[in-house]
Amino acid sequence: MLEAWLRRIEPLLLVRHLLLAKPLGDDVFIELTAQAQEAMPEGWRDAPRPILILAPAGRVRPERRREYLEALSRLQLPLASAGSELWAIREFDPDFVVALAQLSDPVARAAFRVGLDPSQTHLFDAQLPLAEVALLDDLTGGRDEESALALDLGALSSLHPQAHPLAVFAAVERAHNRRRGEKERTQFSARTIEARISARGFPEPLHDVTPDFAARAGDFLPAELQRLFEASELLEKT
Repeated sequence: MLEAWLRRIEPLLLVRHLLLAKPLGDDVFIELTAQAQEAMPEGWRDAPRPILILAPAGRVRPERRREYLEALSRLQLPLASAGSELWAIREFDPDFVVALAQLSDPVARAAFRVGLDPSQTHLFDAQLPLAEVALLDDLTGGRDEESALALDLGALSSLHPQAHPLAVFAAVERAHNRRRGEKERTQFSARTIEARISARGFPEPLHDVTPDFAARAGDFLPAELQRLFEASELLEKT
């Protein structure tokens, strides 16, 4: 029932430039649906994309993030290597989603409607589509998620607990500023003097993540780990 509902709403998600993956089981394996693969624009695979994982409430364990990252690294798209980030892991109420999926079936909806007080049927007819829209917006719409900058600040602070907070912020901001487009990477695209150095016309030398740092940092996608490594290097030079 739930998969049938997802197939019906998938075109709405594709309009929002989202590609839907098949539902995850206990063993995490991310695989795009056939409709998503067919609708994928040419060249979509070649650019970084924010990745959003929806998880049933109560199933997000600390080790689950590691499983998600491992599954993303196996994804048959070069997203992780192209610089994509795990934007967020959002929890949702699976019982509510299943209820909406069941009510999307005309037979089930009619049977449920018969049991309502006649004075409530008009309200039910009006509210059901709104509930579905609200759910979709809650799952995939904008939220005040922590930014990649904020997540990197937390990670770098934990790796360098004795460092001054301003020095940590400057290093993280500079690592982020390097990744801006040439026209965006100006003297005004950063708040710290340290970060504005990356706005110079000369490319800054970059080094690959060392095995020792990867072991210290923990679970990150390759692009996230590289950015964090660069920020750590910059911080150690201050």
